Amino acid sequence: GQANILDLTLLVAIILDEINLDEYEFWHMNVDYNDQLNIIDIVQLVALILNM
Repeated sequence: GQANILDLTLLVAIILDEINLDEYEFWHMNVDYNDQLNIIDIVQLVALILNM
């Protein structure tokens, strides 16, 4: 399925206290906000964060 970029934004907001600004900036720069992200992309993002 597809996840709206707003879903990713909400996810980031929830876990902001768990990541540093550099990591947030990395994702902010590399995510194309004009595209929709596959749910797999969000799962991978969560996995990356959990591994920090």
